Amino acid sequence: MEFSPYDPELHKDPYGVYRQLRDEYPVFHNETLDFYVLSRYADVLAALRTPETFISGKGLAVGLPERTASSQPVPLLNVLDGDAHRSLRKFIRDGFSPRRVAALEPMIRKLAQGLIDDLCQQDAPDLVHHFSNPLPTIVIAELLGVPVSDRQQIKDWSNAIMAFDPTTPGTIDPGAGKGPAFGLAEYFSAIIDERRAAPRDDLISRLVQKRLDGRALRQAELVGIGFLMLIGGHETTTNLISNSAILLDDHPAARRELVDDPSRIRNAVEEFLRFDAPVQGLARTTSRDVSLHGQTIPAD
Repeated sequence: MEFSPYDPELHKDPYGVYRQLRDEYPVFHNETLDFYVLSRYADVLAALRTPETFISGKGLAVGLPERTASSQPVPLLNVLDGDAHRSLRKFIRDGFSPRRVAALEPMIRKLAQGLIDDLCQQDAPDLVHHFSNPLPTIVIAELLGVPVSDRQQIKDWSNAIMAFDPTTPGTIDPGAGKGPAFGLAEYFSAIIDERRAAPRDDLISRLVQKRLDGRALRQAELVGIGFLMLIGGHETTTNLISNSAILLDDHPAARRELVDDPSRIRNAVEEFLRFDAPVQGLARTTSRDVSLHGQTIPAD
């Protein structure tokens, strides 16, 4: 059997491949890229619940040269472990409190309605291009305080980063000195400098001024927060909206149930996330040898 998350054919319909992995190869080794795949629910859950063994700090993409978190020029929250992760997370937690998120709802509703109206006026409407891709980009840009004039460039960088190819790792390395990730990191660094000089009512300004446990965020940490919010929030939400629309089109009776009873939408969103997840895998590095199903995943 062959399996690579970068195989374009896989993403057309991955679930048959996942079933074969789960049933026949619960610990699958891709020798070309030298990574292992866990596909059974109990194994994946156990790995995620033992972060001291399955660590994030050496990167979250298979097929890349490993780098420790301390060597990353831009520290990203999702590739930090332990106290470093908890410390950075505390800084951004208040930015997503229920009160602050609720305050965004009128803006998001107005934006979504405008995009839908525009979609309906198109000669060749495309849900991804006209709605599910721009919506999260604009919302996150509003939250961060990114000027309207810069948002197309931000979206272009984000799309290029998410179209990752392991043969060109510099694409997603903010410290590569070139490429979309570097361009995005440089852009956020300039925005942060502007907010230090002239704060506004946006998340970046609040993070620049915030002090916790006697310290402020470093420039690189601020860049990492902006970078991760845009990339992570953009891709996952675009996929969720698009996948959900396909599922509702494929299941008209379920769609009618939600139209007739909007109180069920919250549960439906949870089911969309489970049934056809916008993120199809998580990468970790083993800090010790792990024996599972007769195979040993070596420590790295």
